[in-house]
Amino acid sequence: MPDDVVPAIAELVTLIRIADEAIGQYAALRAAIFRELVAMRALGTGWKIQYERDPAEGDVTIPAKWTYHTTTGPIIINGQVLNGIGRIKEPETYAPIKSFDFLDANDRTPEPESEAAAAESRLLFLLNATLGEVKALAGALPAIQHEAKQRNLTTDTESLARLDLQMPVFPYWPRAPKEMTQADFDRILSDEKPLLDDARLTLHRVSIEATSLAESAQAIALPGTSPAEELRAEAERQATELSSHSSDFTTVHWFGTDHIFNGGQQAKAVGRLWKEWEAGGHGISEKTIGEEIGSAGNNYRLAMTFRNHRALGTMIVKLAAGIYALKKPE
Repeated sequence: MPDDVVPAIAELVTLIRIADEAIGQYAALRAAIFRELVAMRALGTGWKIQYERDPAEGDVTIPAKWTYHTTTGPIIINGQVLNGIGRIKEPETYAPIKSFDFLDANDRTPEPESEAAAAESRLLFLLNATLGEVKALAGALPAIQHEAKQRNLTTDTESLARLDLQMPVFPYWPRAPKEMTQADFDRILSDEKPLLDDARLTLHRVSIEATSLAESAQAIALPGTSPAEELRAEAERQATELSSHSSDFTTVHWFGTDHIFNGGQQAKAVGRLWKEWEAGGHGISEKTIGEEIGSAGNNYRLAMTFRNHRALGTMIVKLAAGIYALKKPE
């Protein structure tokens, strides 16, 4: 087998795995977002959502996705307020969420530990997680199509292109969610399901064809090792011996395990720990982490930031009292 075939097909199989998992996660997360929007009505009237993202802080390795819509009313152009209809062109660069707030009718944020504050926290978590999955798809789907073409695979990948084009952009809900019922949201999910199912079926077919290509390729395998076993070994090596992360550390692949971290303290803390790991596997005090990620006070506890997160105790480990590090699996 030519030297580049097994690694290339193994990388393709890994991309397929990432995309398939991202589709499943996205479907579950979007449904959860819709449920939270409906539940917001129980908080009373007047609540609205305000968030900020900077397109310039997006992932430059993924092409921006442009959306277009119109708006009416006062429009500010070059400092002048004009009344009329405007056409707006917005880039989706998969930038992290800089700020996110629930605001009442008087533009006040929720009281701490109130139901509104809890709902705000839940929705922010869901949006960060969905952003990570959508960004993973934005990177994986074009790469899978490109590699399938490069390898002359015959499986039609049109459904992957269709999904890539039709994936919603942040914040992943319609422009007037307050006017929608649970039945309206369910209809959106029902209409979207065939698109997701078709894409997952295509991913399955591409994976089978790619594996078959490796099995039938002319190769000199290791004694007692078939091309298929060689492919699986290479795919497993790529999945378990490599680590990578998104530019903002909201998504991390850690030696065979994919993690999603919220775009606030979790992602910032992982980024700081990663810096020490790359410098030689060192640990760092949680006090230093708290200071550098903007957590006020001397009582910052890393374990609270990652409470109930599966990375704590596996990827993120305690070396001594108040000192943490990233740990490669045994």
